[in-house]
Amino acid sequence: MVRQWSDDPNFSHGFLVPLFSAFLIWRRRYEIHLFPAASSCGKGLILLGIGLVFLVIGKAGGEHFTIRFSLVLVLAAICALVTGWEGLRKCFFAFAFLVFMIPIPYIIYDWIAFPLKLLASEIGEISLRAAGIPVFRDGNIINLASLQLEVADACSGIRFLYSMTALATVTAYFLGLGIIRGGILFLSAIPASVGANSSRIFMTGAISNRYGAEYAKGFFHEISGTLVFLSCMIIVVSFGVVLSSIGNRHRKLAEDTRIGLMDKK
Repeated sequence: MVRQWSDDPNFSHGFLVPLFSAFLIWRRRYEIHLFPAASSCGKGLILLGIGLVFLVIGKAGGEHFTIRFSLVLVLAAICALVTGWEGLRKCFFAFAFLVFMIPIPYIIYDWIAFPLKLLASEIGEISLRAAGIPVFRDGNIINLASLQLEVADACSGIRFLYSMTALATVTAYFLGLGIIRGGILFLSAIPASVGANSSRIFMTGAISNRYGAEYAKGFFHEISGTLVFLSCMIIVVSFGVVLSSIGNRHRKLAEDTRIGLMDKK
């Protein structure tokens, strides 16, 4: 798995995920007690058994994702054996977040990346035409008056999607959004990622059409990607803050209503 993180830029974020999970566990270190009761050990052994079953199934079928997922289950089982079921409950998010470090099977990757690439190309074409720039698209090839842009696999937006869904998950956790609002934030990361990637394609096409093909690659291409990525991060986190404030307002209104009813009694 580490080798795939190193060799495939699509999954290079995998290095950060276990570090972040370790940080989350470290934050709760004073809430965790070692050497649990025997009943907790029994539950931990059951979880360990499930993890080993996944490992055997993955080995038998040659499926790397299943093998790697078994690692997450085994680590969670070890936590349950050492700190008890209560300790695992407090660290549940940290272990669940480890799923983001597992590279998805390439068959699923292609199934997601190809439509994303075509969608980003189409939105880029529409945006360029709306800006008055003559453009013709053939699949993932965007033809301008003086140059041709190819929306390659690396520009499909799937890296944006990985990063933004992970960021949305972390934001929901720290803001305490809960399942419903957290789910809304997670799902909102999908159109945010598509929109951000499409805007990058538009920027590249518009500037390259005006100033030359050299702006479609090299330094400008990298810096535009970084700026769009940071902008998308700000959008996702800001939306999370908005959802949090809405939830807090509703809770305050419900509390005020409850207090008002009690005063009338």
